Amino acid sequence: MPRIYLLALFAPLILFARAEAGTMTLQECLKKAASANHELRVSAYDEKIAEGNVGIARSGYLPHLNFQGGYTAQQAPQAMVVQGNTLETQQSDYGFFSVTAEQILYDFGRTSARYRRAEALRDATAFSHTAREKDVFLRVVTAYYGILESRKLMQAAEEEITQMSDHLRIAKNLYEQGVVTRNDLLQAEVQLANSKQRGLMQANRLENG
Repeated sequence: MPRIYLLALFAPLILFARAEAGTMTLQECLKKAASANHELRVSAYDEKIAEGNVGIARSGYLPHLNFQGGYTAQQAPQAMVVQGNTLETQQSDYGFFSVTAEQILYDFGRTSARYRRAEALRDATAFSHTAREKDVFLRVVTAYYGILESRKLMQAAEEEITQMSDHLRIAKNLYEQGVVTRNDLLQAEVQLANSKQRGLMQANRLENG
């Protein structure tokens, strides 16, 4: 997995941990991952959109109401001439309003097909969100316990360095007293150098974690 992707995934957790200046629990890490991860937030919105599309598809079974209204103003009303007399047939201005109701009785299964399709997309979106959530949580858990393990190993490496330092100090005293040989002293120095090297390697692993 690319390093930049890991940084984008865990950056909110790192910033929050530094801001709190304390150790976060696993539950806190999971909550932060759920609320701060961009992929999970997008998939959660996709799930809401899919649920809304189900409602839109279901509306095909409901009756449709159409409202229409307006206002007409004429310079002169329509009129007709009867035996030389002008008779107006309407007012010069008038308003109108109408309401119509339509109910589809049968559309050869198109509405039911749209509804089933919307339900299937909603379920698929929900499964996709759950899968992404589990994947993010798994990576958080793996990183969390990996850091705990690295801390324990770092502690063990520091204790080993302390022991090897005491061993070298004792070896020097014994060498100065002529009890051990120069070779024993060199071996103690090599063991301490190896312990320090392992400590540096473990410190790098912990930092990378």
